[in-house]
Amino acid sequence: MQGGYFTNPLEPDMSAANNRFDPIAAAQFHIWLEEKHIKSTVYTKVAAFATPLTTELFHALSATSHVLGTHLLDTQQAQDIQFYRDAVTGTGGFMTPEFFLRNKTSWFDTHDAGDTYPDAAGNEIVLYLTKVVAYDALAALGAAGQDVLVEWGVKKSSRELHEVVGTAGPLGSAGIDGKKMARALRALLRVGLLTSLP
Repeated sequence: MQGGYFTNPLEPDMSAANNRFDPIAAAQFHIWLEEKHIKSTVYTKVAAFATPLTTELFHALSATSHVLGTHLLDTQQAQDIQFYRDAVTGTGGFMTPEFFLRNKTSWFDTHDAGDTYPDAAGNEIVLYLTKVVAYDALAALGAAGQDVLVEWGVKKSSRELHEVVGTAGPLGSAGIDGKKMARALRALLRVGLLTSLP
């Protein structure tokens, strides 16, 4: 799953956006998981930010000439432009302008902390959109099962009924090998598109 929860007892982490959409449903869902003893793994934003993907992936997908590849590139850019605008206007939740620029762009590669941030009204930010945070993709790949992720070296095996992958802490404590997760995601996306070409 994507988002976050706390264990003992199992409860949704309301700082995760998907749990905030419908807090009552989120609470009931987590109670149901606990009552039925259904094994679950949640991938948090910490794990997502620990997985280094770049926009090169979306440009490569677009270059396949598959309509979905082009759509994914266009959607990624439009979404990140809006995320930046939300960060600048203060409606981006945890994403402040500085957080966005440090974690989703290459802006600080050529600018200092005191420099004026890119204008959010236009598309100036597109030049710097080089990093991708694929929240949903981690959970999608996680659906392949723990055995697959362990075999690929993405994460360690866990016997926990409810496992949180991506907890705040020291560098490298996200619970996954971000580089291997990124490699697996790139392969999954490319193979998925290429095998569906006519």
